Amino acid sequence: MSSKLLYKISSYPTILIFAGGFVANCLVQFIFAVIFDIAGLEGKDIYEEDFIQEYGLIGCIIFTSIVAPIVETFIFQWLPIWSLCKIKRIPYWIPIVVSAVFFGWAHLSYSVYYMIITVAVGYVFASLFVVYKIKKRNSVAFWFVTLLHALSNLTATILRLLPPPN
Repeated sequence: MSSKLLYKISSYPTILIFAGGFVANCLVQFIFAVIFDIAGLEGKDIYEEDFIQEYGLIGCIIFTSIVAPIVETFIFQWLPIWSLCKIKRIPYWIPIVVSAVFFGWAHLSYSVYYMIITVAVGYVFASLFVVYKIKKRNSVAFWFVTLLHALSNLTATILRLLPPPN
């Protein structure tokens, strides 16, 4: 994503950025899911029955929608973006891509296909993190991306628990 576009997005109100980020996140996941489905590729279900049975619905929601977003935002957005942005004159796309690749790589244990999707989702998260870094609101960047990640995971968890369509 170009710096010019990131600066333009940073001028929008937070609610609009959040809604756009959530829609972008959903679109990315949907598009890749359709592509993989058409190609006949599928990955391991990340919400295995054992996980839900072992920790219960509330435990699953707490882990996927609170713990994981906080830890992953710190490790995969805040740490690499903050570190790389300390280098003078580095274009924003470098920390965004590094962050996205690390985020996806961390999800490789589920499947290669899930990793590809999470690289794309990580790109959205990292781009929005940089948008708030541009606004000089570093703590907001962390919590903004954490909340977006949490909402994404909560939505996925709820959708996963719904009965499949006939």
